[in-house]
Amino acid sequence: MLSSYALLFLLAPLLPEVFQRLGCGVGEATLWAACLDAVRLATFASLALIPLWHGRLSPLLLGTLGLPLGFCAILLGGSLWVVLLGEIVFGMLAGITYYAALYYALVVKNAAVDAGGAHEGLIGLGLVLGPLLGLVGQFAARAGGSYVVGILVGALPLILACWFGSLRSLARVRAA
Repeated sequence: MLSSYALLFLLAPLLPEVFQRLGCGVGEATLWAACLDAVRLATFASLALIPLWHGRLSPLLLGTLGLPLGFCAILLGGSLWVVLLGEIVFGMLAGITYYAALYYALVVKNAAVDAGGAHEGLIGLGLVLGPLLGLVGQFAARAGGSYVVGILVGALPLILACWFGSLRSLARVRAA
């Protein structure tokens, strides 16, 4: 959840530059940028209607590994189709991590108030960390000369920390 929202709010201010680099006008770029959220919404609806994912680790493992890949495809994509594929992957996996994290928090905590509070707390922390990572990336970009490298340098510590925490949790669940 944390990496999903931090990367989402790191991407938000970068999308205009990504689409400008690809030669899209403002109106067209707005449409393409909205694809990510449209996919998230469709994912929410799908997960609500299709309970086959309940009790499975695969959606969480996909989110853990796939979110950074979608993020990189969006940021580094050399064509509109690569960026859109990245948005689809990122949007779908961000939707899965949100919905699954809320669902499992409520199941594990037996619908206790603190389960929802922890979920919202991670979202809030991501809202703060994303732009903060952007600032770190901006400083790194000035030192290294490339804004893309700077953003990746800024985001990498969060991605690695979230990978470690997620995979450790998934391994504990698998062992139980």
